Amino acid sequence: MNTPGQRIKAEREAKGWSQQRLADEIKRIKGEKISRAAIAQWEAGTSKSQKPENFFPAAEALGLNPYWVLDGRMPKHAERGSLPVAVDAAPGVKTATALTDDEQTILAAFRLFGSEVRSMWLESARNRLAQERAEAEAPIRKRA
Repeated sequence: MNTPGQRIKAEREAKGWSQQRLADEIKRIKGEKISRAAIAQWEAGTSKSQKPENFFPAAEALGLNPYWVLDGRMPKHAERGSLPVAVDAAPGVKTATALTDDEQTILAAFRLFGSEVRSMWLESARNRLAQERAEAEAPIRKRA
């Protein structure tokens, strides 16, 4: 099993689920419809728009670690709270907070893409952060 689609298919079949059942479970978890055809494309590796954010509800539905689904390297089943955490690396400060589901989705997507797409994401994120900072400072400048 070398691809996320192959891992999803193997686990779906092991549960005795149809592709439609998995699509229904993802819809229940995510709150958005996903078609049986999309599941079939994932499993066949023919999806042109395989969205990483769909792997997390698929993994949840199947009782799997989403990182195992994505790359096959992490444990297949992870206990809640055992997924990677964000750590503040300031000298002498040891704090860690669990990543939210949204943060896990963003990180998983980032890891899936090649360097060109990663560079575009980083540039976009940096631009948005700069914009947020500028907007936060604008009221201060108006008062002065």
